[in-house]
Amino acid sequence: MMLILSVIALLTPLPIQNAEPVSLEVIFEGVPEYDSGWVLTITLKAKEDLEEAEIWVEKSDGIKIESGSPFWHGPLKSGDAEVIEISMRLVGSLPQEITVNLVGRTSDGRRFEKKVYRAIEYISDRV
Repeated sequence: MMLILSVIALLTPLPIQNAEPVSLEVIFEGVPEYDSGWVLTITLKAKEDLEEAEIWVEKSDGIKIESGSPFWHGPLKSGDAEVIEISMRLVGSLPQEITVNLVGRTSDGRRFEKKVYRAIEYISDRV
């Protein structure tokens, strides 16, 4: 009986201490074409309580922000999400770049950071 309990204890998964406390999704809604707009949607989902999180967007000079803020800062409860929508316009020649940066701290003091990079390198001709 003691042997069976030991084997069960070994097979029970232990909580992972270094699991990411957030997920970060970055989506282009629309097609980035010269002198036309699209929406950059950023979704931050908390997998555990966040004492603080900060998002900021860096972009190439050939991309213009038409509306929305490229910055967000605040706490987030486990299971909650923050959605940021930024209307953008491609005004320069290709290639162009967008980087979404995230840094923060969980409620138990662990620091985290993520970076998502998107490049606009080629736009196909439409028929």
